Amino acid sequence: MSEHQEERRRDNEYADVLAESYDSSGKNRAEPVRRIRIARERYFVDQLASRQNRERNAQYRRDTSPGLVTEGAGTSFEQCSGIAEKWRSFTGRGEVVEEKPALLPHK
Repeated sequence: MSEHQEERRRDNEYADVLAESYDSSGKNRAEPVRRIRIARERYFVDQLASRQNRERNAQYRRDTSPGLVTEGAGTSFEQCSGIAEKWRSFTGRGEVVEEKPALLPHK
C-alpha cells in the first residue's frame, strides 16, 4: 500500500474510544448525553414558562379572591337555616321544580 492510501485509511478510521461503549451485539451502552440548547431555544422556553406562570397566577388569584357576599351567608351555619325559604319567597316559587333539558330539533 502506498503512503497516500495508508494516510486515507488512518483518516477514515474511528477512534478506539468510540468502540469501547459498544457491546458484542452492536448496541451502544454509553451514557446518553443531553444536547445543550442554544440561546434562542432557552429564550423561547423562558418566555413560554413565564407566560404560563402569569396565566396560572391570574387564574389562582381569580379562584381564591373573595366573591360577593349574599345576605345571611356571612353568618354561622345555625343562623342561616331560613335562607332557602327566603330564596323561594324571593323567586316566587313555593316548591323546587326540576328542569328538564330542552329537546333539540332534528335536521
